[in-house]
Order: sequence, then C-alpha cells, then structure tokens
Amino acid sequence: IFKNIWWVLFLPILGFLVQSLAGKIVLDSLGPKVGKRLLGTLAVLPIAGAFFLAVQITQALWNATHGGHNEYSQILTLFEWITVGNLSVPFEVRVDALSMTMTLIITGIGALIHLYATGYMAEEKDYPRFFTYLNLFIAAMLLLVLGNNLVLLFVGWEGVGVCSYLLIGFWYKDLKNSFAANKAFIVNRIGDWGLTLALFFIITMVVNINLGDMALQADPRLLSYDVILP
Repeated sequence: IFKNIWWVLFLPILGFLVQSLAGKIVLDSLGPKVGKRLLGTLAVLPIAGAFFLAVQITQALWNATHGGHNEYSQILTLFEWITVGNLSVPFEVRVDALSMTMTLIITGIGALIHLYATGYMAEEKDYPRFFTYLNLFIAAMLLLVLGNNLVLLFVGWEGVGVCSYLLIGFWYKDLKNSFAANKAFIVNRIGDWGLTLALFFIITMVVNINLGDMALQADPRLLSYDVILP
C-alpha cells in the first residue's frame, strides 16, 4: 500500500501534462462549454484521487504504528537520480506521520480549490492554462513535503515559488497583477538565497543530504524506518 505514494505524487503531474498538452485541443474540438467541463473534471480528478490514496496510506501507517511495529516511517526509492563522485542523490520519498498529514492537507484542500475554480474560472478564455499551473502547484507542494533529501526539498520549494509567480500573474495583461507577480518572485528569491545557504551549511557540517539519516545522527532514538525499493 505504501508504494501508492508514487501515484499520489504523479497524479497531479499527469493532470498538469493533460492540461498543458491537450487543453487547447479539447477546447477547439469540443467547444468552450463542453471542453471546459471536461477539462475541469480532468483537473479535479487527479487531485481527488491523490487524496483518497493518501487516506489509504495514512490508514496503513496508523495500523502499522499501533500494531507494535517500528514501521511508522517508510522510505521509498524510485531510482538513483544524481551521482557525482561520492555524492548520491536518489529520487526517494518519505512516508511518516508528518509528511502524510501535510499530504492530506495539500490534496484534500487542493481538490476543493480545484472544484471551486472550475466554476470561478468558467468564463475565462485561457481555462486550461490556469489548471496547468494549479496542478503543477499541487505536484510541487507534494514533492516539497514528501522528498526525503535536501535536493528534492529544494526542487519542490523552487517549484512552489515558480507556480506562485505564474498564478499571481495569471492575468498578466493587467499591470497590477504583473507587478504583484514580480514582487512575489523577488521576495521568493531572497528566501531562496537563505535556503540555499542553509543547505550548503548543513551538507558541509553533517555531510549528508538524507533527512532520515540526519535525524538519526541528531538522535538515534528519534525514529526508525524501513527502506522499500521499487
């Protein structure tokens, strides 16, 4: 059941790809009314599906935790992502109480926001572009809270920043919206500088980018986890 976390992460990415690659084609072929209804459904379903999968995973995590086992934290590795010298950065996620709590909030509230936006943006001509940004925003937030190393955390953080910029400046022809988007982008870059500096300090001092291993170095009694390979 824990391997379904990959579907939780990839369903919003799938929604993003559908909206970005097929959105205008659907509108042109089916017409604005039917096309927007279909695209809205295809935008909401991946996030709602991710939420229901997250509920099942959380239930399994709860049962494992209260069953007398030390399985309340799971590490799932998809593949080795970056290997440079002695540095190895796997593409892996962490399933524990904190990450799943955040995942439930992101997918649950995110699904409701998507559902509300299908009506709120119903008269918008550039309908698929909005849901392209929104689906990608959910995917970036999930990567931020589920990533088990500092590199994935940083990628998720940057993705959230970019999507915030795109959504704030969605109506870019309005100068006020463009200025607001630029202001948010600049403020995020200041935060990025601090985060990047902190990451370099952590890697230099701890010589580790894995969040679980870093926690164990701080206190071996803090957690225990199982590693699940694909």
